[in-house]
Amino acid sequence: FTDVFSKEGARSLPIINSPTYVIDLKGDVVLLYSRIYLLTKVELSVLYEYLDNTLVKE
Repeated sequence: FTDVFSKEGARSLPIINSPTYVIDLKGDVVLLYSRIYLLTKVELSVLYEYLDNTLVKE
């Protein structure tokens, strides 16, 4: 199980062969976009900084 904790394994997504579920919508339903929860400006800046630092690492 050493590959579970490897850096290469952490950079890749698992292979998904087929959808595991389907949600059938009724009629012409339009899905709305909304955030899960609001973040303050400070929280957003910390989040963006974390994402930038994490995505740069290889």
